[in-house]
Amino acid sequence: MAPKTKAKSTARSSHEDDAEMTASKKLRSAIDSVADEWVCPITCELPIDPVTAEDGHVYERSAIEAHIRTKRANLRSPITNTKMGPRLLSSTQVRSTIEKLVRTGTINGDKAKQWSIRIQQEDHVKKIRLDAENGDVSAMRVLGRNYYKGTCGLAEDPVA
Repeated sequence: MAPKTKAKSTARSSHEDDAEMTASKKLRSAIDSVADEWVCPITCELPIDPVTAEDGHVYERSAIEAHIRTKRANLRSPITNTKMGPRLLSSTQVRSTIEKLVRTGTINGDKAKQWSIRIQQEDHVKKIRLDAENGDVSAMRVLGRNYYKGTCGLAEDPVA
């Protein structure tokens, strides 16, 4: 009698494992779908500095600011092509959620990889900037070169 119970227990465990795996796949798919909603339609990447524009969509701040500068008086939504104003609101909750999902490995693939690279660059620049502010001449030189060349995620300095 004991072996039958064990066999039933094993079969039931296998069935539960299949159900759990299916539920896990559905959850991951749902999370990926949510992450797709946060991808900036201009850069096609998860935003590091997400903002919500007047059209209600989330964008990378630098990308939508460039769009606003380019269009000026004829400003239209990049998604809906309807008129919109230039006002932007920071989306700190979106950034926090994206960061948590990427750092825990919940979001993976190219979206997460590009975001991780950009965050590493930001962290690197923060360290260099702090060293430069504390008088490190070498850090000042590196920071200046990064601005001059527009590397490490820094905008190229047009004056230099």
